[in-house]
Amino acid sequence: MAGRQHSVLVRPDGTIHTWGDNSRGQLGIGSSIANYNFPREIPGFGQVTDVAAGALHTLMIANGRGYGWGDNTRGQLGAGTFDSCGGTGCNRTPVEITFPAGKIPVKVGAGDFHSFVIMADGTVWSLGYNHLGQLGSGEATQTSSIPVPVVGYELNSFLTDVVRHHWGRGPLHRAAQRWHRLGLGLELLLSAWDWQM
Repeated sequence: MAGRQHSVLVRPDGTIHTWGDNSRGQLGIGSSIANYNFPREIPGFGQVTDVAAGALHTLMIANGRGYGWGDNTRGQLGAGTFDSCGGTGCNRTPVEITFPAGKIPVKVGAGDFHSFVIMADGTVWSLGYNHLGQLGSGEATQTSSIPVPVVGYELNSFLTDVVRHHWGRGPLHRAAQRWHRLGLGLELLLSAWDWQM
């Protein structure tokens, strides 16, 4: 998985490794060194099942819980806060995402400054920057630092993935583009919510 200038890899043994730009703590290794040109393991997480890389933040599912680290200026880490990332304000180690009671995360997706989580019950939740409606919540708020439900993907809709499409540049990739995201369902139906002019 690749962010703007950093990369994330999950090995077959379930460990997570990151490298590249670390200016906002997006490598999650606790270091303030600006970049690493070789993979570094994020210690303490041995059962990583999904990852996503935003522009300056990273998300993962490990042991049935969601975590985020890096830039959190728009609340995209889901920790209920907004951090300026000035100096030491970034989250340089994983912080747990706060989900509603009973929600179990299974997939994550990331755009530049927003994030998505698909739950085990098929519902989709979003967080972070919403200036163009990219959270899909139907709300006019600019940002959300806690997960909010995506409208139309309530219980039993069973969305299976969040993807991005580079129009004219290849196949679908799992993640969320800067201001555009797509949802794939079990019946191969495609839904989209986007910047509307």
